[in-house]
Amino acid sequence: MSAHGGARPVSSLRSLDGFERFVVLALRLWCGGDSGRAALQAAFLSRSGARAAAGLARLDSLMELLLTHGRRPFLHHAVGCDCVGADEALLAHFVTTAATGAREDALLMAMLMVDAEVAPLVAEAAQQFGLLQLTPGAAAPVTLH
Repeated sequence: MSAHGGARPVSSLRSLDGFERFVVLALRLWCGGDSGRAALQAAFLSRSGARAAAGLARLDSLMELLLTHGRRPFLHHAVGCDCVGADEALLAHFVTTAATGAREDALLMAMLMVDAEVAPLVAEAAQQFGLLQLTPGAAAPVTLH
């Protein structure tokens, strides 16, 4: 895999389900500096009101772990890009897997992204972020662009 293999397109946003698309776009906005974070905060507020701060905090925890302990740089596409890169696709599937209770699978996926000793922390952060978004009665994930 080349140095930019994690950004290699493997899918499109149109082909992802709503929750996976939400995870990819949240990642992109989170990495988008102040303007991206402001847009992400507005999206969380419109979707979940009082739970917005918790959703952002859980996403912050997950992303800080991935960026601090990642095996290599975590790559993403621009917010407006329809392509989904390999790293983005892995993250979307990972969060979905963790949130739906497949802990062992989530741990294996985490080990693709971080060292083994950090993998349980990353899997837990993904589960907590995903569960907050998939809580019964919560609105469907908001469209972020």
